[in-house]
Amino acid sequence: MRTREDLRAAREDDVAARAAEPAGGRRGGRWVAFVLPVVVLALLGALVGALVGGATAPRPSATARIALAQDPPVPPASDQGAVDPDRFLQGQLLVLAGDDLVGRVEQGLPPGAALEVTATQVGTTDVAEVAVRASSADVALRAASGVVDTYRQQRVAAFQARVDASLAAVAEQLGEVSEARSPVQSTTEVRSAEYARLLAVQSTVRLAQTEADTMVTTVQEPRAVPADGAGARLRAGLMGGVLGALAGLLLVLVRSPRASRGARPGAR
Repeated sequence: MRTREDLRAAREDDVAARAAEPAGGRRGGRWVAFVLPVVVLALLGALVGALVGGATAPRPSATARIALAQDPPVPPASDQGAVDPDRFLQGQLLVLAGDDLVGRVEQGLPPGAALEVTATQVGTTDVAEVAVRASSADVALRAASGVVDTYRQQRVAAFQARVDASLAAVAEQLGEVSEARSPVQSTTEVRSAEYARLLAVQSTVRLAQTEADTMVTTVQEPRAVPADGAGARLRAGLMGGVLGALAGLLLVLVRSPRASRGARPGAR
C-alpha cells in the first residue's frame, strides 16, 4: 500500500519529468497545430479557385475595325438618310451587334457556334470595333469576318436599292419628256431644259453609285485574340489560396482559446 510520502514523491517525479521535456518539442507541436490548418485550407482554396477560374475563363475572341460613313446622297432626294453623325454611328453599332445580323452569321458556322458580339466606338472617331467571342479562336475569327462582310453587304444592298429606284424614276421622267409633242417653241425649249436636267440627275445618281465602297472601309482586318485561360486559372488559384489561408488562420485563432481553457484542469 502506497503511503502519502510515496504519492508525493511520484508527483514530484512527474513534475520533474515534464520540466525536463525539451521546450523545442512543445513549441514544435504548437507550431504544427498552428500551421497545418492554414496550409491545408490554403491548398484547398487554391485548388477550388483554379477549377472555378478555368470554368469561367473568357472564351477566345477576334476583333476587327471598320470606318463607317453615311450613304452618299442620291438625287433627287439628296438629303435622304442624312442624320446627325453621332446618331448615325450609334445606330450602326446596334445593327452590327444585332440579333438579325448575328443570326445570319451563325448560319454559316458549325452547328452550336453561339456567338457573343459587341460593337463599340473607338474613341471619338467614326471607327467601330467589332469583338466576337466563340468556342475557339478559329470560329471567332470566321465570325468576325462574317459580321463585317454581312454588314457591308446589307449596307451596299440597301444603298443599291435606293440608286435603282432613283434611276428608274429618272428614266420614267425622261421617257415622258421625250414623248411630249408640241408645236409651241417655248414649250419645246422648256422640254429641252427639263430633259437636260434629268440627264444631269441621272449622271449624278450613277456617280453616287460608284461611291458605295466608301460607306464601309476596313481599318483593321479581323484577327484572333487568344483567351488567357492559364492566366485566369492562376489568378483565381492565388485568390483562392489567400482566402483559404485566411480561413485557416481564423480557425486557429478561434480554437486557440478553447484549447487553452481545456488544458488548464489537467495542469493542476
